Amino acid sequence: MAWKGEPVVIMKNDEPYFKRGLLYLLDEHFDKAEKDFKSAIAINPKNPYFWGGLGKLFLAKKDFPQAIDTLNEALSIEPDYFDAFRMIGEAYIGLNQLGEAIVVYQNCVLLDPNADALILRLGWLYSQNNQIEPAIECFLTVVQRYPVHFDALISSVIQSFDVKEWEKLDKTIARKIKNAPDD
Repeated sequence: MAWKGEPVVIMKNDEPYFKRGLLYLLDEHFDKAEKDFKSAIAINPKNPYFWGGLGKLFLAKKDFPQAIDTLNEALSIEPDYFDAFRMIGEAYIGLNQLGEAIVVYQNCVLLDPNADALILRLGWLYSQNNQIEPAIECFLTVVQRYPVHFDALISSVIQSFDVKEWEKLDKTIARKIKNAPDD
């Protein structure tokens, strides 16, 4: 008689479950990925990366509250788990809780002040939350590091704001650039 269904694989090591879960996640086989991540966690519940993988899965499924809970579990094990913070920020964006996302991204930037992509993301969040001054500070931080990309970054700043804010934005940018240290 032919076997129908998946073979039953019993592993004592947690790592293969985790790796296979990541592969299933990449292929969007969410049920299989969840099963493997939970199996890895059952074997080793103190591994924050296993919780992170499960949180990434919930984020991919757009189950944002579950993603936040799961990623907070990872942070309870490893408080400086950078990717967990970043994914929690994305979950808050998915829930349209921009204030919470800003706080999370501020923590990310504290953990890695050179994470330019996250600084730009934080600037975008400030702009979406109508916080012009901190948004410009974020964008200018990156512009000062990469002056060759000034036009592209300023263009993205302007696109982040409503048209009614442009005049104020132009004046603020001009003032900040004049006060910016020369390279």
